[in-house]
Amino acid sequence: MKPELIDFVEKFKGKRILIIGDMIADIYLKGDISRISREAPVLVLIESEEKTVAGGAANVVNNVATLGGKAFAVGILGEDKGALNLKQILEENNVNTEGMFCDQNRKTITKTRVIAGGRATVSQQVVRIDYCEPHTCDLNHELGEQNSQRI
Repeated sequence: MKPELIDFVEKFKGKRILIIGDMIADIYLKGDISRISREAPVLVLIESEEKTVAGGAANVVNNVATLGGKAFAVGILGEDKGALNLKQILEENNVNTEGMFCDQNRKTITKTRVIAGGRATVSQQVVRIDYCEPHTCDLNHELGEQNSQRI
C-alpha cells in the first residue's frame, strides 16, 4: 500500500463521522441445486445458508468503523428482520446506531441475491430480488424530527 494512503487511513482513527443515507440490507441466500421444478423450467434449491451484510450507506458506515473511525449512522429502516440484522452487524463493529430509526409503515431496503450451486457445479448468482419503497422520501413528522435532532 502507498505510504500516503496509509497516512490517510491512519487519520480516520478516533474521528467522529456521521453518515446519512439509505441503509440497505444485502441478503445472500445460498442453496444446493436439488432438481428442476415440475411447475416451470427453474432450479429448485435446498437453502443451506442465509447471510446479511451491510449495503448502501450502511456499507460506508461499516467501512468507517473498520478503519477506526467513530461512525454514527442515520437512516430510516422498517420494523423487520432486515433492520434487526443490519443493526446487529453494525453494532458488532461498534457503530452508533441510535440514528437508525424504524418506521412501522415501511420495509427496510433489501437486495436479496440467490446463489445456486452443487457438489459438481460452481456456485453462481441466479437472481437478485430488490425491495425498495416507491415513496422512500416520505417520512412521518415524528421520524423527521428525530432525524433532525440527531444530526
